[in-house]
Amino acid sequence: NEYVDLLVKRELANGARRISLQSFQMNELPAVAGIITLKNGTRIAIASLHLPHTKEAALFRKVLCGAIMEQLTSQNCDGIILTGDFNMRGFEDKTTENLCGGNWKDAWKEATDTKTAKETKFTWNSRVNMYHGPENFQWTCRLDRCYVKS
Repeated sequence: NEYVDLLVKRELANGARRISLQSFQMNELPAVAGIITLKNGTRIAIASLHLPHTKEAALFRKVLCGAIMEQLTSQNCDGIILTGDFNMRGFEDKTTENLCGGNWKDAWKEATDTKTAKETKFTWNSRVNMYHGPENFQWTCRLDRCYVKS
């Protein structure tokens, strides 16, 4: 069994505890999660995930996101942060934002003027980052997300 830590600042470590994310469909969900308690007593559930990468996996990503969001919501915290490599395409945004009771906010959309922020829009830009080499197909996408709910 693989063990993963959720890293938190030293000041928050005493008020932190791990959340075991499991679902009836699979033993463990592809995320690491915990609850941190701030000095003022505010409890925040936080998780980082890594979902399947293909466009065809959109439905599976929806199932996984829903299961993770459900587990985080069930912790009855004051706020929730869900971040990571969602590997989502733009067409999946609305569906994901409406999972598990809705009201999930995409932090990038909330903090950015999405109409004018072309240079900060993409988390994957193989036109600039030649990960696959300059001779291969080059594309841009915002695969990573940070959702918040309170």
